[in-house]
Formats: sequence, C-alpha cells, structure tokens
Amino acid sequence: MKNTITLCIIGLLFSSNFLFGQTKSSHEDSLSNLLCKKWEVDYMLLGTKKITSLPNAEEINYVFNKDRSLVMMGRDSRGRTKGKWSYDRRKKIIKLTIKGKTNTVVASLNENELVLLADSSNASDKDLPEIKFVYKIKTAESAAMAGLASN
Repeated sequence: MKNTITLCIIGLLFSSNFLFGQTKSSHEDSLSNLLCKKWEVDYMLLGTKKITSLPNAEEINYVFNKDRSLVMMGRDSRGRTKGKWSYDRRKKIIKLTIKGKTNTVVASLNENELVLLADSSNASDKDLPEIKFVYKIKTAESAAMAGLASN
C-alpha cells in the first residue's frame, strides 16, 4: 500500500513538472508572437504628461525578432543599432539589452501597444519622472508617410 501511494505521489510530481514546463514554453511563445513585430513610437509619457513630439528629437523605432534579437533605428531606418531581448521568468519581465547594457524593460504589451520603461536611476537629475515610450505596430501606411516626410 505504501509503495502504491509513493508511486502515485512521484507520478503526480513528474506530471505537474511536465505540465508546468509546457505552460512556461507556451507563455513565452505567446510573448514572442506579441512582441516580434515592427514597432513605431506613438508618444512618450514623462510622468503623467503625454508628449507627442519633441522638436529636433530623433524618434526611435524597434524591430523584434523571434531569435531574440532586436534592431533599434530612427524613423527613416538609418542609424541601426542591434541588440537582444530576453524574458526573465523569475521577474516576469522582458528586458532589452543594447550595447551590452540593459536599461529598458517592457512595461506592458498587447496586440496593439508596446510600452517601454526607461531606467532613469543613473540620471543626474534624481527628481526626473518616470519615462515611458508607447509604441504602435508599424503599418505599411505609416511607413509610406515616413517616406514622404523624409523626402
């Protein structure tokens, strides 16, 4: 009887680990499916203040790839910088690493919107409010408009 109970407990432990592993994998696959697109900046949040454009500021857009690489570029696709994205299972956040530094995380992500949170902890102004960049999926129409604007 004890052997039967022990075998049942061991069986449950192995099956729960297998199911938990499947959940992690499918969760990461769904994150990858949501994230891996071309994203263009929509607006910025400086604390609670919404900023739609800054004069003479270069807009930064992103392309996320399923191989966990990313490309950061200006609106006209010049000035490309390569990086990597990773999912931290323990903290349940997506981190962006560019030029060996991880100072941006994904604050939120859904089918239509990506919100990046910039780490301002090393800023000289300690009273700097939280900075979030809100992105939308880059469409063919928005790419054509960017082409017209740069001509």
